[in-house]
Amino acid sequence: MYSAVQRVRESSQNTFSLLKIDRFLADANWEMAEQRVLIEDPYKTPNEKVSIEEFSPTARMTKCPDCDRDIPYAPSPQELEDMMEEARMRILKAQKTSYWKQYSAGMLNREAARTLINTAENMTDHKGK
Repeated sequence: MYSAVQRVRESSQNTFSLLKIDRFLADANWEMAEQRVLIEDPYKTPNEKVSIEEFSPTARMTKCPDCDRDIPYAPSPQELEDMMEEARMRILKAQKTSYWKQYSAGMLNREAARTLINTAENMTDHKGK
């Protein structure tokens, strides 16, 4: 997400640089325009340290609606299995994308790219492997 936000910021800066030299837009209020299109990272964390326990599926807590106490919440085995399957599918998709990029950049020849992509696609059909 951070890289996407950075890319949008860079793109807007480049666009503003081009628009500022346009003679028809010379009298525009550029400070106001830049403030209006300012994009902040929605996932930015404060400078506090973030512990790994916050992201661990076994350390999650939920509030009891009756007594307002923190109660540990552990995902069911089915939920854990579903999360692992989703992670596996995302990794395979990232691998295929990487293989295509390497092929486009000339780092892989056609046969190697085809073999790697077909292998990744075949693995998407085998659940849990």
